[in-house]
Amino acid sequence: MARISKKKKPVVSSAKASKYDAHHKVINSTYGDFADLRHQLSESKQDVSERAKLLAIFAACDDSQRSWLLLEDYFNKLNLARKDFSQDDWWGSMAKIQGDPRLEELALVFMKSGHSVPNELMPHANFTRFAQVEQAEKDYQLFKGLEEWMFPPSPSHLDAPRAALRVAGRLVEDKELPGLYKLGIEIHVVRPRTGDRVKTLDDMADLTMRAAHEQELFPAADWSFIRWSSGVRHDYDTKAELIPLDGAELLKWLVQWGKSGRIDIEGEKDPIEFLGRIIEMEPHLEKAKSNLYFTHEVILPGRKTCSMSGVRFFAGEPALALIGSEVFLLRNSPSQEVLGSWAKMQKAPVSKLTHRLLTRLRKINTTNGVDWEQLCKTHKATPRFVFE
Repeated sequence: MARISKKKKPVVSSAKASKYDAHHKVINSTYGDFADLRHQLSESKQDVSERAKLLAIFAACDDSQRSWLLLEDYFNKLNLARKDFSQDDWWGSMAKIQGDPRLEELALVFMKSGHSVPNELMPHANFTRFAQVEQAEKDYQLFKGLEEWMFPPSPSHLDAPRAALRVAGRLVEDKELPGLYKLGIEIHVVRPRTGDRVKTLDDMADLTMRAAHEQELFPAADWSFIRWSSGVRHDYDTKAELIPLDGAELLKWLVQWGKSGRIDIEGEKDPIEFLGRIIEMEPHLEKAKSNLYFTHEVILPGRKTCSMSGVRFFAGEPALALIGSEVFLLRNSPSQEVLGSWAKMQKAPVSKLTHRLLTRLRKINTTNGVDWEQLCKTHKATPRFVFE
């Protein structure tokens, strides 16, 4: 049977253990299905016999202290040590049993720690039980993760929080795409002594690596943002005080914090809100005195409308737009260059439109009292040939 080499928990291995694992790994990768046979041939029968006798004495020993010393001798013969194995308390349960069950438990310790099972211990290796133990560990980690996700542990504050965090956002025009914007994020940490200071993502990571009392200074919601921003800092310039966001990166921040009111927006009373709602742009005619202007109306959920002047479009894909304090997804958006130029112009006289565009728009009905038929002059057709 193929040897299994998996780790349950990180183990601090010695140089001898690394050499032991490297030796068996080379054999497994080189000989494949014949690795078990090569393992048996790689060691002398005398060494295997000596270790087998030591295992037999260890299995039958009923004295806990002497059993421990025998196990230490066995590890030494393999150039291993106690610290090279899983940090779980496996000795307590092993000391209570004897015979083959004890050797089976020892083989399980080898497999759980990621070490290859020695030749003399292989007959006692129960791979079915090892698979069950591994599955039980995965299930435990799954439900532990669900518990922390659904009911995150609240930090115990001995005193009232003495520091606060504020995330401020402001619109920054994209220099490469005029008419489109990025959302610039600034992280402010407010302390009684130092006041309001703008911090970088490196500063957020530094807070998480300090002593545990640093967490007690912030409210739980603020500390949650500090940990999250520290985890994603490698995707951005960690030394910049202003973090420009657009496209997928902006969407990632909005999905995480758009419902909690975490990000304030400059010029708005309410924080940025993102509910995943979608808007569309529909062609529209405006009549000013004797002139007709072509523009677009933004159709909000519930068939409400908004003019182009009340919308700020973000650069990047997917297309996002800010109306008031809420960010929407834009369906069927044009290219970035067209969207930026049109958002900057907002409307244009119909005389500037192309002939094909005028012809197509003429077929659209309107509800604002403007007749789209005014876009084109219709001429009565006259026959070129008359047949008698």
